[in-house]
Amino acid sequence: MRWGGGVSPSIVDPDKTYPQEDVIIPDEDKVSWNDIVADYIAEQQAIDSNWTYPLAGTGSSSNPYQISSAMDFAYFSYSANNGLVSYSNKYIHITNDIVLNDGYFETDDDANITYHDGGDGKLYEIQTINKNSMYIYGNNHTIKGFYLNDEESTVAVFHSTLHKIYDLTFENTCLKGDKAYGLNSGEFYYNIENVKNINAIVLGKTFVCGFAIGFRAECNNCENNATVIQYGDTASQFMGGFSSGTLKNIKNCKNSGKFIVKANVNRIGGFAGRLNRTIGKISD
Repeated sequence: MRWGGGVSPSIVDPDKTYPQEDVIIPDEDKVSWNDIVADYIAEQQAIDSNWTYPLAGTGSSSNPYQISSAMDFAYFSYSANNGLVSYSNKYIHITNDIVLNDGYFETDDDANITYHDGGDGKLYEIQTINKNSMYIYGNNHTIKGFYLNDEESTVAVFHSTLHKIYDLTFENTCLKGDKAYGLNSGEFYYNIENVKNINAIVLGKTFVCGFAIGFRAECNNCENNATVIQYGDTASQFMGGFSSGTLKNIKNCKNSGKFIVKANVNRIGGFAGRLNRTIGKISD
């Protein structure tokens, strides 16, 4: 599957020098955003033991944390996962478009990933953000190139019950794991609106869904455009191209791309694996 310009892996000549944007970076050469942040913190604290990362804001509704760069976003992930900052019930605003990887990803139907470099010759990996109860306002910005490949783990952008997420686009996300959930491996307990997952690749060995596992609140005006592949010999039920299922309403949302299930399982759907028809519905 191709998501941009460049040379298809099937026709790459190893003896030819391609322009920089067509360089294929193997996964074993990836760079960890976690390591970049940890090294930077260690360097600064060696100079000043009281130094803390200068993330703007305090996390209140009137003075939200402001994420304006790839380094800010990487620190957000690192500090949340390592307990440096408690983001519970905090307000987070994305204030710029953020590029974690500037190239593009491809996959074949057997879930083999190829990354084409966007200019600096590196492939950057970032970890799932494990934190509950945040208010995230995207302010119509885009986070591009979120990449995580860990076939022994559950992978997603977030693993949480986010309070709210508004007006945010994820572009060229690439996730591969034992279980892969697209944007969120936890259920959304509060409304999300105008959230997009564009040109994504989501690959799960035993379970996969393209956008989120499920919704216990409204999902409005959201979009998922992804290649979603379950590639293992065995898998769980209730897989869907957009969602595993929902207990609330999904309204005016779009789902497109490719959904492939290799295992012989029941209860899968191009949009949702299941729907509680008593209290939830998909409309418009």
